[in-house]
Amino acid sequence: MKPAPNRETTSQRPKSRLMCEECRRLLEDFGDAVRDVLTLNEAHFLAVIDGDVDPHRFEILIHVANERKQNAKYAYLQHLECRDHAEEI
Repeated sequence: MKPAPNRETTSQRPKSRLMCEECRRLLEDFGDAVRDVLTLNEAHFLAVIDGDVDPHRFEILIHVANERKQNAKYAYLQHLECRDHAEEI
């Protein structure tokens, strides 16, 4: 399994000129939240595979990370639907 890209790696990717700064920030926040969910799920999986006596400790962390991901996703989508967004570009 490849390691998740870090923020420095993802921020160096070429960015579309059609995205406003707020759009870029919200998309980056969403990407960070997705990465956090994946990282926690991987840690949970490895704990189960390794026979950890309490692998369930990850469940609340995964739940919180999923909520953060959903909030970030909807903030990004709401921004895209905003009428002002078209004018910012």
